[in-house]
Amino acid sequence: MQRRRSFLLLAFAVIALPAIPVSAQQPGARYMINLRYKVDSAKVAEHRDFIKNATAKVMTEWLKLNPKLLGWAAFELNYGGAPLADYNFATTLTFDGPPPEDGMVTFQAAVKNAGMAYEAYQAKMRSLRTLVGQQLRRSVASTGTTGGEWLVVNYYKIDPRRRSEAIDQLRTISQPIFSMMAKENAIAGWGATEVVFPQGQSFDLAAFTSYNSLADAVRYGYAGGGRSFSTYFAKAHPDKSYILFVDSLRANRTMVRSDLLHRVARVAR
Repeated sequence: MQRRRSFLLLAFAVIALPAIPVSAQQPGARYMINLRYKVDSAKVAEHRDFIKNATAKVMTEWLKLNPKLLGWAAFELNYGGAPLADYNFATTLTFDGPPPEDGMVTFQAAVKNAGMAYEAYQAKMRSLRTLVGQQLRRSVASTGTTGGEWLVVNYYKIDPRRRSEAIDQLRTISQPIFSMMAKENAIAGWGATEVVFPQGQSFDLAAFTSYNSLADAVRYGYAGGGRSFSTYFAKAHPDKSYILFVDSLRANRTMVRSDLLHRVARVAR
């Protein structure tokens, strides 16, 4: 009998996630665990320093022990849209396929290999922050580039009747456009993920565009995702109508919020 639930100890919190049915798994797909934290203003500097040093060291060791782990990144909320965000820090773990069920064992070993006692490490993290949200997401489209320290993340609610169309649009229309923009250094990267668990959230799709500077993120991130997006659309899809494309976006999804994040630490293969 297939196990109904798996319990993973990942990134300083015990996360209860349902086992992903075989029918819902996508070969070659990347999965992400996104954790959101609230850090008291008096502890922000200490927390930032700890994740840039101690946590990054632990994650470096974890990469050696977990072959499915592709990377980890920590972000600080620079600007949150409306409604007011309930978090000011977030971390993302990226896996090649669904997260492994032995994550607890390898993570504990990674903390030890980094020269820290697991219990003391956990106690320190709990003293600095409170977990306020967690999600399992799956990548649906990406430029394949991971540069840029500043990210504009847009959250959307997809019309369930048009989900397939919305996902196909990301892969066949948006991805070629953003790939061209990344190649020409108009942006640092782009990607879109769908929420796998839990369902029924205020959003079920998150799309990010990364930039190399705060100025670019503010200037272009809140104006369509980059420099002259319509111009790049015409170059990538000369036989398609930009107006019809925008109309279909509005029909397929509704933007829920938009946040500006600064990447403060990153470990990757």
